[in-house]
Amino acid sequence: MIDDLLMNAETELFEKRRQKLAELVARYETQEEFARAIGKDKSYVSRMLYPPSKSGYKRIGDKMVLAIQDALGLPAGWMDGIVESEIPQPSRSYKVEVLDVEASAGTGVMVLDEFIETITAIEYSDEEAKRLFGGRPASTIKMITVKGDSMSETFEPRDQIFVDMTVNHFDGDGIYVFVLDNQLYIKRLQMQYKKLAIISDNPRYETWHLSEAEIDGVFIQAKVLVSQSIKYKFHG
Repeated sequence: MIDDLLMNAETELFEKRRQKLAELVARYETQEEFARAIGKDKSYVSRMLYPPSKSGYKRIGDKMVLAIQDALGLPAGWMDGIVESEIPQPSRSYKVEVLDVEASAGTGVMVLDEFIETITAIEYSDEEAKRLFGGRPASTIKMITVKGDSMSETFEPRDQIFVDMTVNHFDGDGIYVFVLDNQLYIKRLQMQYKKLAIISDNPRYETWHLSEAEIDGVFIQAKVLVSQSIKYKFHG
């Protein structure tokens, strides 16, 4: 009898959370937009909205409840119907924070003279962010301001670059932030037969080549997606 009561209470709790989630999602234009707002995958949000009888249904656990409430600025207990509060209007801005390069590099890693912090974050409209970053959650995108000139021809000192922190492996030719021999670099990586070419786009710098055995010593931190040029014009 007691077990049945507990089971019914648990079922009611998860159903209450599902209804609350549906209420939140309805405030957004699409499930994808809502998923970006809470930093979760759209397919996972869809499965949380499934009726319990549908295959693939995901219960909304305590950790997910906290993540949703924190992301949307809702009070503790809102998802469980314990606390009532007005639902905040969906944010139409997309904030990209500066990458803490030293923290990303890790203990014992030397950060080369390639990066400088100038601002703490930059905001975009959702529409502009989708165009620039292809629907990736803001939590996975970080910004770095370039200081060195080894990648001149592609981006210049004080240009801002935006990196995808979810890419921690070689994902095809491109520009990466990576650690090699306990030093943090930003270079173009290109696979050339069985060797990995480490290329500085500035022709004054030499290209390095790593053998198959040496490639294991490259630890990728992020991949560069977009760069934004900073140019000053004086008018008097």
